[in-house]
Amino acid sequence: MEKLVSIIVPVYNVKHYLTTCIDSLLNQTYRNVEVILVDDGSTDGSAKICDTYSEKDARIRVIHKINEGVAVARNTGIQRARGNYIQFVDSDDFLAEDMTETLMSAVKSGQVLPICNIKMVFDSKRYDYDLMTIDQNVNYSIQQYLSRIVLNYKTNPFIGSPCNKMFMKDIMINHKIKFQEGRSFAEDFIFNLDYLYYVSQVTIINRSLYSYRAETMDSLSKNIKSTEYWWVNYKQLYVIYQALFQHYGLVEEHKTKIDLFIELAVRDCIRKCFGGKYKLAFYEKVQKLKYVCEDQLTQEIMPRFEGNSADMKIIKFFSQYKSYELLGLVLVLYSFLVDINKRGQQMKNRFLDGYRKDQ
Repeated sequence: MEKLVSIIVPVYNVKHYLTTCIDSLLNQTYRNVEVILVDDGSTDGSAKICDTYSEKDARIRVIHKINEGVAVARNTGIQRARGNYIQFVDSDDFLAEDMTETLMSAVKSGQVLPICNIKMVFDSKRYDYDLMTIDQNVNYSIQQYLSRIVLNYKTNPFIGSPCNKMFMKDIMINHKIKFQEGRSFAEDFIFNLDYLYYVSQVTIINRSLYSYRAETMDSLSKNIKSTEYWWVNYKQLYVIYQALFQHYGLVEEHKTKIDLFIELAVRDCIRKCFGGKYKLAFYEKVQKLKYVCEDQLTQEIMPRFEGNSADMKIIKFFSQYKSYELLGLVLVLYSFLVDINKRGQQMKNRFLDGYRKDQ
């Protein structure tokens, strides 16, 4: 008999997308599933949609709770899950009908983590694309997966998201692996890193079975966090990231690439600071820039930065001379040009959409 799979779905104010999500779960070709809808205090009618579905299909269980965030909602689902295996799905996304079956066929026996590709979905179908380029199914040992995939893609959702994977419930329960509650940054990524301590093999599937609505994620990212917030969290994440490689004896062999996680952190913090949404005076932005660039960890690792992106080359060049005011001016101009290019591309895309509709 097929093993029971528990599909855990945190639900919060997603009534416009929820039916599409739930329908994709109920239509799975792998039939032995239970769908756990964790209503996290929705106020837009999503809770009623959950209840309506549960009345129609016995495989659906609904948990209503006060709003405490996605980490608590997922942990609540884990505690109540009856399945041998667990899938996580975000309530504004949807699955290919054979996603669960395909992931379960890759589990076979032993401590295997199956991972499928992700399709990034936008309102305009013309923009849909696969998150990764994967030519064929690949089986990796955990050491190979860390060295060849995690090191190269770092916090990419292919690695960091729990939604394109199939997890063993026993591993989570026996080793007390759960989502860090109260953390609003990278809790997904940390959960996945924690799980990798207890996996011997990773199977990568070259199909995009999970569809991720990228634009709804952008619309939810309205709270602008400080540069200090991002930097402190990135440094904590680096410690967790490095410890996993240490556990598998990979630090000495890959030290330079492991340290490039800090390059990603520096670039992301500064991009956020100088991006259009970050409303600070120029002097304040320069102080944030100095805060990140003169951190002891940055200073230690910066000589090894690869600087493959244009803005990272700029940052690395000016930082070595501590010319932060000049660096700030260059980054303001760079961000302005990037923004102009994005707006031009958006106008072009809108024109092409209108042209196609008229044909």
